[in-house]
Amino acid sequence: MASGGPTVSYGTGTYKIENFEAVSKVIVTNTVPVDAYRGYGRPEGAYIAERTIEAVARHLNLDPVAVRRINFVPQSEFRYRPYGSRSVIYDSGDYTGCLDNAVTAFDYTGRREEQQRLRNAGHYRGLASPPTPRCAGWRRLAASGFDRGGWESARVAINSSGRAAVYSASMSQGHGHATVLVQIAADALQMPPENIDVVQGDTKQVQAGHRTFNSRSMPVGGSSVMVCAGRIIEKAKKIAAEMMEVAAEDLAYENGSFNVPGTEITPLAFEVDPDRETAGAVF
Repeated sequence: MASGGPTVSYGTGTYKIENFEAVSKVIVTNTVPVDAYRGYGRPEGAYIAERTIEAVARHLNLDPVAVRRINFVPQSEFRYRPYGSRSVIYDSGDYTGCLDNAVTAFDYTGRREEQQRLRNAGHYRGLASPPTPRCAGWRRLAASGFDRGGWESARVAINSSGRAAVYSASMSQGHGHATVLVQIAADALQMPPENIDVVQGDTKQVQAGHRTFNSRSMPVGGSSVMVCAGRIIEKAKKIAAEMMEVAAEDLAYENGSFNVPGTEITPLAFEVDPDRETAGAVF
């Protein structure tokens, strides 16, 4: 069961499709609920847009990734109102950049060649590249006068052994939040994901938060973790500069160590005194 509002609202996806009309029907049944706590709808809306792009690519015999690039909403047009909508606004986005990063990481050209080799041998493998617009749910709430959901808290701690812990007040309900929070912290701290733990749901350890709802956990909860990790690096840089007897602005941080580029000064591994190991942020 999907929520008709988001499905209709996001029916053009990340693309500049100016002519769009949709009809939403609400059907009441006597079956038991199958959704966790609410209908969603955006994946179904994205499906409409992505199937349209695929159909265009096949009809014109073009690569579907190329067709997506041509039809993306350009960065220069944000804030963007899809199909002239009065209520839906995309405040920001870099769809081309995001897709380019995904194509590179996935080795899209190589996968296409592999797909053709398999197809020639009678084995069929599909490739998909469906971007979908994220929603900033708290912005929509604020626009309607219900300004709740615009903040979240997090705490990042690193002990003397170099192992990190992320304390997030945005509780996962099967969304995979813990995995993504680890990835965010690992990228920011430049350390292996297996060296990072996530603590959620423990009110004795986790600070006050604003719950999990309205697609907000990664935009605000994930951003809060990113801010905390950045503060950890900045605090550790000051400590490392004092220990290495250099100016903090001369230090570079890479893969868990501080170094002074262009010198033979021995790099300093990222270790923080246990009494000074935490940083917090509300974003």
